[in-house]
Amino acid sequence: MLKDYGGFYVPHWRRTGRRRDIGRGAGYAEPQEGILEVLETARRTGVRLHIAHIAPGWHTVPPMTPEIGVAVGRATLEPIDEAAAGGMEVSFDCIPWECWEPLPYLCSVHFTQFLRLLGSRERLANWLKVDEFRRKCWDEIESGKLFQRVVINPCLNAAHWAENLYITKHENDEYDGVLLSEAAEKMGKDPWEALCDLIVEDPDSRGSHKDYRGIEEQMQVFFRHPACSVGLDVSVCDDKWEVRVPPYSIPLPDTYSGYPKFLIRNVRDGDLLGIEEAIAKCTSLPAKSYGLEGRGVIEVGAHADIAVIDWEGLRIVGKPEESRNYPEGVRYVLVNGSVVVDEGRHTGERPGQILRRES
Repeated sequence: MLKDYGGFYVPHWRRTGRRRDIGRGAGYAEPQEGILEVLETARRTGVRLHIAHIAPGWHTVPPMTPEIGVAVGRATLEPIDEAAAGGMEVSFDCIPWECWEPLPYLCSVHFTQFLRLLGSRERLANWLKVDEFRRKCWDEIESGKLFQRVVINPCLNAAHWAENLYITKHENDEYDGVLLSEAAEKMGKDPWEALCDLIVEDPDSRGSHKDYRGIEEQMQVFFRHPACSVGLDVSVCDDKWEVRVPPYSIPLPDTYSGYPKFLIRNVRDGDLLGIEEAIAKCTSLPAKSYGLEGRGVIEVGAHADIAVIDWEGLRIVGKPEESRNYPEGVRYVLVNGSVVVDEGRHTGERPGQILRRES
């Protein structure tokens, strides 16, 4: 049916390696299985495929080295290249590079449902003084009842989770700016007990966790691929937005600086891509992948969506605990021909529109 209407299949693929079964001793599905599944679905239906937010196909223990990252990146793309060589229409996007997602509170991630039940961070901290309650929290995660992203799930990725959780602010400044794994080592405890103790000591402590993407060398394998465009996986919001109830959150850094990060890291300050190819991965290639006419190009008859950038002055503004800052160096932005950013300042104009593919 989707093919008959010229539609696109854009799965947010099963990259997190969720459990195949629930319960102790259950096996895990590697993210690559998700890629193989969506390729098979597209092959059977003949629908055009775009894989959203590609990431490493396998979890690795110990953590990746550059050499392992490149090898995993290439192996992740092999079935995609084979499908394309067989005539399948397939593309994908990649989020610019590893980032640390701000956590307004260190308890934001693993204790959401308990925060909701108990009603406050202080009550959670009091209950975390009880060993039985700590074990219950752990069991909820280990059993699979609470889905956690793989990079912060102590059970799905036991070798890395504490290395992916960063303490940005704590009442005890000895733990400011250190990884949970480092704090646990200082405390002489395992990471789970250390996390609980840190929250008990300071219920309002803040943190940041590393997103799921692989290391830089691996991301470069993806970005060099001709079918890869830049994707952000963020919502549209201003610089004041936040969730003030559990799980407490503020927007990802890529909401404000994803494209500048990509251009600075891979073009201006690096040599991964030429500027023409890099800009195409941000504009015309994704427009083509989604069948959007008159977008992503500057030509007669197209919509005038244009950004004028101070190339040398382009700079990311932000820090691990506060992502809501606009980049510097974006001088002018036109949307549908109207100026919405003038000399770096928003004009108040809102000429944007929902983009719909014409049938």
